Amino acid sequence: MKASIDIENSKTKKVISLKLNIIEYYEDKKIVFDISNLNNNEIIILKDAISKDKEYTDIEMFFIDNSNIPEFGPDYNFYINDSNLIGIYNKNK
Repeated sequence: MKASIDIENSKTKKVISLKLNIIEYYEDKKIVFDISNLNNNEIIILKDAISKDKEYTDIEMFFIDNSNIPEFGPDYNFYINDSNLIGIYNKNK
């Protein structure tokens, strides 16, 4: 599976899309992306997007495969472990 992740800076309104492979996906539980192919600039952007200190930049949404139904980034707590971006679903049903 693949994903397109949209990272938005709400001050500048700039959106950057990253194409990533999905290693694991458990709907409404957990998602693991492979970030090993990102360049240094993309890693910095991604780290800013998941940082608690960068309140204007976040993972706005992502799309899995060719779906046009978004998964919303704020519904996940993201962290980086080695070459993986891990998202834990945090939205209560």
